[in-house]
Amino acid sequence: MSMESTEQDVEKIGTYFSEMSHVFLEEYKNKGLKKHTKIILDFFKDKDLSDDVVVELGCGVGGLLYKFLELGAKNSYGIDLSESMIENAKELAKALNFKEKTNFFIGDFNSLSKGVLPINQADVVVADRVLCCSPVPLEILQSMINFKPKYLIVVQPRKNILSKLYMALRIWLRHLRYKVKHHDQETPYMPVKEYDKLCEDNNYKRVLQKFRYGWEIVIYQKNK
Repeated sequence: MSMESTEQDVEKIGTYFSEMSHVFLEEYKNKGLKKHTKIILDFFKDKDLSDDVVVELGCGVGGLLYKFLELGAKNSYGIDLSESMIENAKELAKALNFKEKTNFFIGDFNSLSKGVLPINQADVVVADRVLCCSPVPLEILQSMINFKPKYLIVVQPRKNILSKLYMALRIWLRHLRYKVKHHDQETPYMPVKEYDKLCEDNNYKRVLQKFRYGWEIVIYQKNK
């Protein structure tokens, strides 16, 4: 894939989420996090995060980062393509008294490897429904690995027709409810074995793979 087409894809994705930022903020305020995130949080609820830094790629309004902070994480960094998402995240962090432990940055999906964040190491790196939006998911995963975290978290769409229909219906209903323009959003599936191989080559092992509604949740842990 050419650099030009990749940049066009990134710009298209950023435009979509900027247009939808008010919708995601309202949904978070009214309903909280998506239900599949409970699987992630349950995995970490008994772990000591007091010295840990969490980075989330495609952080949106920051909801998952706030939960990690509630679990005891020391600090957090969020990066998102959408400027309006980041603005909403900063306002929400302030309202929830997490301003001192949150750091938000605007950047594309590969900005992790370009020095956008003022850190080069983290303990937990999350890509919740992010790799599936990118034309270069393995490059992004490698950028996540470069932070040398203890844990890597990936959430992507499940590969079956019922899940695809379920996701398409949810997106259509959301656009209808909030009267926003519909965009064709492809959610390609990358076989987990591809993620496994890259992670294993970098001394990580898969420690969790679960499914919730239309989503597949995978967690990798660095080998000791």
